[in-house]
Order: sequence, then C-alpha cells, then structure tokens
Amino acid sequence: AEATAEIASVAADDGVEIVSGGAYGIDAVAHRVAVAAGTPTTAVLAGGVDQFYPAGNHDLLRNVLGRGRVLSESPPGTRPTRWRFLHRNRLIAALSGATVVVEAAARSGALNTAHHALHLGRPVFAVPGPFASAASVGCHRLIADGNAQIVVQPRDPVAAVSAVADHDAPPVAEVLALGTRSDPHVTRALDALDRRPLPVEEIARRSGLSVDDTADALALAQLEGLVVALAEGWCRR
Repeated sequence: AEATAEIASVAADDGVEIVSGGAYGIDAVAHRVAVAAGTPTTAVLAGGVDQFYPAGNHDLLRNVLGRGRVLSESPPGTRPTRWRFLHRNRLIAALSGATVVVEAAARSGALNTAHHALHLGRPVFAVPGPFASAASVGCHRLIADGNAQIVVQPRDPVAAVSAVADHDAPPVAEVLALGTRSDPHVTRALDALDRRPLPVEEIARRSGLSVDDTADALALAQLEGLVVALAEGWCRR
C-alpha cells in the first residue's frame, strides 16, 4: 500500500491518469490517491458498469466516476465472475501507457495484465519485495526474466510514460491490476478432468461445484492456458 501510494502520488502530481481494477487493497489505494489529488482515474470492472464490485468499494467507485471513468466491456446487469476478472486485464493493459505490478503471487491476475502489456510493447515495472514473501514472487520473476524493469524510485514508471506518450493525448499509467491467487474452484475443476474430453455437467458432478461455477472455473483455466475446449468437451492442454 505504501509503495502504491508513493507511485500514484508522483503520477498524480504529474497529471498522469491512474488505471486500475477497483478491487480491495492496491487497486483501492491507487484510486484513492488519484481522487484525493484531483487527477483523473479509471476503474475497469469485471461486470457491468451498474455492478459496482466489491460492494465495500461502492463509495470509492462513485468517487472514481465523479473524477474519471468506470468502464466495462460487459453490458449493464452483467454480474462479475472469476473469469471476467482475468479477461478485463487486457483492457487495463491496453488503456495504460505503462503497467506497474506492485505485488503479485506466483499465479496472479496482475501477472496476466503484465503479459498483456508486454504483448502490446508497453513498459512493465515491478516493485521488489522481501525475498521470502509469497506475495512478491511474481514481481521477482518478472524482473529476473527480463520482462519488467525494477522500480528504483517512485518516479520511474511516470518517466517511462512521459518518454513514450503521444503529445496529442494525456499519458496514462496503471498502478496494478487485481492480484488474485490461485482459484480453488479452478483447482477442483482441473482435478475432475480426465484424459478424454468431458462436458461441463460431468466436470461439475465430479468436482462438486455448480454448473455455473464449473463453467467460470474452466473459462479462467482456459485464459491461463491450462485447458482447451473441444467439440466433445473440456480437457487439459
């Protein structure tokens, strides 16, 4: 939270827009700093724009709406689901001049955003943390693999955005996407898969999940490249 606040404060002072996901924790800190500084900020939702989520951030998202934008590719009335959280990360990456991963576990939605940004040729930054912290493994791996620049000073991401920003458009920087850990429903759905393709209903029966939860888990696993959907059903990739 402290690192996010410092990076977001520098961005806000420079008039750089903050794009994030409206979630608890790092996302919320980034949005609050922007709102307090009077700088535009954008929240990309996993459901419809009338489905503020999480409920505890309803007032914050109203403030974001008053200062900037609340966006979604889903139509109004669409409820947030697990796979939509990952799916919307490509929008966060595309809207941002640079992506900053402040904290990320080994399997995290924030890493998903970072990889989308890399495919788009956008700068990616990662904040280092304690070497024994599970919440910093993803950041360290991005840096070690050469996929992210290390944040040495809070101004580093802003400087990168300013260097590549289109002079005809305001620079945009993202201060972290959703930092989810491995979803237990995905684990259960994967454990239920067989060597042969199985329909969703059979996977739901084997996993003990509802059909809707199973469909969400499989879609999330597909986004992570763990399963493939065939005409006959779902199987591991």
